[in-house]
Amino acid sequence: MNILFYIIACLCLVALCYLLVKRRHGKQTEQKIELSIEQKDVRNDELKDGRNNELKDGQKEELKDEQTDDDDEKSVTQNRQLIDHLHKVLEEDMVFLQPDIRIDDVAKIICSNRTYVTRLMRQEYGLTFNEYVNVARIQYSQKLLYTSPDKTLDEIAEMSGFQSTSNYCRAFKRYIGTSPIAWLESVK
Repeated sequence: MNILFYIIACLCLVALCYLLVKRRHGKQTEQKIELSIEQKDVRNDELKDGRNNELKDGQKEELKDEQTDDDDEKSVTQNRQLIDHLHKVLEEDMVFLQPDIRIDDVAKIICSNRTYVTRLMRQEYGLTFNEYVNVARIQYSQKLLYTSPDKTLDEIAEMSGFQSTSNYCRAFKRYIGTSPIAWLESVK
């Protein structure tokens, strides 16, 4: 039974490592893009300063293409900032603990819309919003079960953001494969 606990712990660690690597890669990409934007801004300023009249047709086209690229890069930077904000709201602020949290609420918090947040959730976590919320609540409840043996299932369900104990037990069985009590007995 301890093996099950170790397997779950390993899976959680693997998922956490994956998210950290993905986040670090995103920051490195963002830094490269910011450097590229700065270099292009300097070049654009040089081209605009007094030499605009001397530009050949090819140079004017190149300048337009670079400006389009700049817009794309700014969009990528804004996307990264939005992803970082989404990550903060979901993982650090732990909005999943609010029983009535909806994707519209999260979209409003990060100043976006429901469709875009849905796309970001799929892209960053590989889950729908509801799947993410349930998995996060279950993981949180596992910590509570293990560290607070004096709490009842009703209390743990409520503290984990579930509206009822039956919803909690159903979700727990769906994602973990067993009931909360059976899981707790297996890891002790």
